[in-house]
Amino acid sequence: MKKYLSKLPDPIKIFIRKYPLRLLSILYSIPFIPLILIIFLIRSKILIRTGILYSDRIGHFAGNTELYLCELKAGINKPDSKFIDLFFLSGKISNQQLYKMWKRKLIILPNFLLFPIYDLTYFLPNGHKNRVSGPSCADRDVHNLLDKYPANLKFTKKEEQLGETILKSYGIEKNDKFICLNVRDSAFLSNKNYNYHSYRDCSISNYKYAAEKLADLGFFVIRMGAKVNEKLLSNNDKIIDYACDGKRSDFMDIFLGSRCYFSISTSTGWENIPYIFRKPIVFAPVQPANNFFTFSKKFIAIFKHHIIEEENRKMTITEIFESDVFKSQTSNEFKEFGVRLDEPTKEEIWEVTKEMLFNLKNNFKQNNNKTFYQKKIIENYTKYGNSNKIYHGEIKSMIGSKFIEQNF
Repeated sequence: MKKYLSKLPDPIKIFIRKYPLRLLSILYSIPFIPLILIIFLIRSKILIRTGILYSDRIGHFAGNTELYLCELKAGINKPDSKFIDLFFLSGKISNQQLYKMWKRKLIILPNFLLFPIYDLTYFLPNGHKNRVSGPSCADRDVHNLLDKYPANLKFTKKEEQLGETILKSYGIEKNDKFICLNVRDSAFLSNKNYNYHSYRDCSISNYKYAAEKLADLGFFVIRMGAKVNEKLLSNNDKIIDYACDGKRSDFMDIFLGSRCYFSISTSTGWENIPYIFRKPIVFAPVQPANNFFTFSKKFIAIFKHHIIEEENRKMTITEIFESDVFKSQTSNEFKEFGVRLDEPTKEEIWEVTKEMLFNLKNNFKQNNNKTFYQKKIIENYTKYGNSNKIYHGEIKSMIGSKFIEQNF
């Protein structure tokens, strides 16, 4: 190999040494060149586009894909001419049930067939036309479409029956209401190099108070999670630690998210399951603050407390918005700002949960005369939330009323 490399021009030798996988990709794509030329030649009559489904993370597998379909319905990122969209997966399938359901809606083909075609579109004139361009901002509904269009996914009758049978095994009948409790801890993504997201971890014990209160009101509470460190310990039969009972499955992860009355979540990918099924969500907390899904009236949030360690004091919500810490995305960034993140108290979690119950009872009819604090939140997200690319559309979601008043 060295003998042949020595005869090549220096730029090619450098490329081979620096990008061996890219070279293999180019070589593998060569047999597909005739096909890509045909795709190019028929583009004026029928546009064939290829796109990637981000299957390795359940949040993007759910949210990005749902918004792609919603944007097509709204005429956003939709070609003017006749088109066919073909998809391949980004890698590992994070949830087999979700994959099965997307296959009913989309044309998903093996990577070895589509990736070379996708790769070769970069060499076509205006090749971007042959790649799926949506959605506009990953899993963020910047066009406020979720409240306008129904969910794109449906279960088969057989799947509905299976889900109801499993719910009955927990003592949950058809008319019973249950809340999904989704709290990420240090076990989340522990097998990957995602320690920079550790600032989003919380302790499940801090949510027991709200779970007990909900159970006292007659609701079932189902603790979600594929991998967790702590158990949710309770003597109440209505509180179910599904994450630790050995019955967890890819199917029920989706079914529960589609059927819950609402969900309490702490900024993890699974919350995009109730999200795509148009279920209300309490983000308790959402972190970082700028990541809040502000585009639906069905969402309400509180933040972690930002403690300036040098001064040993809590930042106000106004200070958070006005500082760069508002958009911090890694544990190191918070450390560099000298900010420690403390979890909301059990009382704060219960207060925002009570507010969701009130909103559901009143069908999310928000008072036109929004409080001074809520108006300020809308102004702040509009002013500080968007950067070069739109990150927030119309601000419809709320921050917990008591939380704002006590921390503004």
